[in-house]
Amino acid sequence: MPKLEPVEPSFINDATHTIVVEQTVDAPPSRVWQVITDNPGWVDWFPTMSSSEDTSEPSSGVGSTRTVKVGGLRADECFVAWEPEKLWAFTILKTNIPMAKRFLEQLELTADGDGTHLRY
Repeated sequence: MPKLEPVEPSFINDATHTIVVEQTVDAPPSRVWQVITDNPGWVDWFPTMSSSEDTSEPSSGVGSTRTVKVGGLRADECFVAWEPEKLWAFTILKTNIPMAKRFLEQLELTADGDGTHLRY
């Protein structure tokens, strides 16, 4: 698989293309954090993901890694932000996506009453 240039969370401010989705869910930030950081558990709620495997020890925190398969996509990812119940982000290190150069995926969590506002 081709290597990509790793990026930090600040890349979100400089990226040529961004997609942002916002949603409020009926669960506290602690529960959302528990679900989002359970890498192997992603296959239970992400319908097109066939595999999400931890590939480092420890398996959580900045610098930890995982490999995912979503449809025909395969990606080796490294976490670059890990602030419990607030901020979670990864960069892709290797992928089979043609012509990819840099990639960041980030989730911001904000308490909103009894729920959580998500900015992905």
